[in-house]
Amino acid sequence: MLYWSVILQSMFKETLKILISKTWVIMVFVLFVLFFSGGYFFGIYAQKARYTEFLESFRTLRENADKYSFINPLIGGIAAPATDVGIFSDIKKDVVDYLMKEEKKGNLYDFSFYFRDMTTGLWFGENEMKAFFPASLLKLPIAIAVYKQGEDNLSFLSTRLVYTEEIANLNKVVQTNSESTLVVGASYTIDELVQIMLTVSDNGAKDLLLSALDIKYLNQLFSLVALIDPGSTKTYTVSSRQYALFLRVLYGSSYLNEEHSEYLLKLLLKSDFKDGLVAGVPGSVPVSHKYGAYQMEEHINGVLTSVQQLHDCGIIYHSQRPYIFCFMTKGKDAQTLFAIISKVSRMLYNYQEEHMEND
Repeated sequence: MLYWSVILQSMFKETLKILISKTWVIMVFVLFVLFFSGGYFFGIYAQKARYTEFLESFRTLRENADKYSFINPLIGGIAAPATDVGIFSDIKKDVVDYLMKEEKKGNLYDFSFYFRDMTTGLWFGENEMKAFFPASLLKLPIAIAVYKQGEDNLSFLSTRLVYTEEIANLNKVVQTNSESTLVVGASYTIDELVQIMLTVSDNGAKDLLLSALDIKYLNQLFSLVALIDPGSTKTYTVSSRQYALFLRVLYGSSYLNEEHSEYLLKLLLKSDFKDGLVAGVPGSVPVSHKYGAYQMEEHINGVLTSVQQLHDCGIIYHSQRPYIFCFMTKGKDAQTLFAIISKVSRMLYNYQEEHMEND
């Protein structure tokens, strides 16, 4: 009897050990499943929260013009960057990685860019609110303001202005300015001056237009851009994201009427500047754009250095997915910056192509 008692006790202990070991295995398995499931569902919840926050970030921009009593014209919309929810994250990383390499090489000192898909309205950027000296980029808002004044005063655009010696001397103040194509003593209609200013970036045409433009139209236009960043100061600088709004109001015909919006974009299409954005896309693709260049001295890494600023902002009319790209740069020389801008332009165009094919 004692023998069987010992045997039974031994069997009981072994069985208990097996049960305990299996229980631990089961408990570990259950905990793993609970942890994994919890992480999975928490991930879904977090992703849903991100999308909800992203959708709630959409706001509209309106003209808020005092002259209207019963309408409030829609200018466009703003939202958080699409990369907040993982959209465009891959192409943004590729572009930023490339620009970081160019910075390490000493080819690029600083940059700001803004990309907006005009089919979806989704956007992304890097340093997109960093302000740069606009140089000739300012000619586009001047043209928009001129045509806004023309819509209020129908005879304004056909008004003739004489290019005087005094106006011509304004262009000579900046030594790096190209000589104007205008002839001193000759007269030009305001419409002709806008054509010359935008297609060949003529500073003489710009100065003559400014002599006739009611400055309130330019201030009104810039006040719309400032809505993107209410805390910004009113200085002669602009960011890539702010500047893109000038292109957006033309593309959507939300500030000027349809005829004038179409006309100004056609003029930008005829720009004589074919490097930068244009060089990065196939020749058959229309690009309505404005460039700006400016040279100055600036301290780079504690050393006073001659710095070239080169900017190119435009609408690239991809056949299926048109987009706005505004790229502002600082670097050691113009040719290097031309190459950098065209390289990034090519990367973005190829991305749109691939995205279209994968849909």
